[in-house]
Amino acid sequence: MPTQPSARPQAVGDVRLAELPALARELADRVRAAKFQPEVIVYVETGARLLTWELCRELGVKAVAVEAARPGRGIKRVLAPLASVLPRWLNQGLRRAEEWFGVHRCTPRQVILPPGAAWRNRAVLLVDDAADTGRTIKAVREALQGCEDPPASLRTAVLGATTPAALAVVDFFLFDYNRCLPWSSDSVEREEAQRLWAVRRPPVA
Repeated sequence: MPTQPSARPQAVGDVRLAELPALARELADRVRAAKFQPEVIVYVETGARLLTWELCRELGVKAVAVEAARPGRGIKRVLAPLASVLPRWLNQGLRRAEEWFGVHRCTPRQVILPPGAAWRNRAVLLVDDAADTGRTIKAVREALQGCEDPPASLRTAVLGATTPAALAVVDFFLFDYNRCLPWSSDSVEREEAQRLWAVRRPPVA
């Protein structure tokens, strides 16, 4: 059952949960237009889970989840409740400042690949929800390509790639500017998105 609407209205430009099927279709169309036929999706938990669920349906493939964390960096998690009550203009300003100053640019990512190597010798579409600095998707791509059983080919896809550094490592994207996603800490749909995380798990490859 959907959560009650927040007292703060959804801002213009925010991505809504109801938009995800159409956005996934558009992203899948860009993948197909490039003549790339993924055999499996590898996606970054948990931000890319709902997008991947839709992409699996569009592309007719299964998926594998990977984790890419910033070790010892719990700041974002701690500040999430605060972000939900800050004025929207301030949250948007903080996002732009984070991108401009490259706050996460020098922070290493710890990539955890699951056992089994379902991507071995297969065409892989690596999916994340958004790329700000490009560090996360680059780290996962390098981990996949450098493992004992690498994919035969690999392309990357996100909803938004918002900096030149991100655009350099992303193959397919829809937005080149920052948009609040349903699972963002300041989205009015965050609780509903978290509920859907539990029921819309991409089919496992």
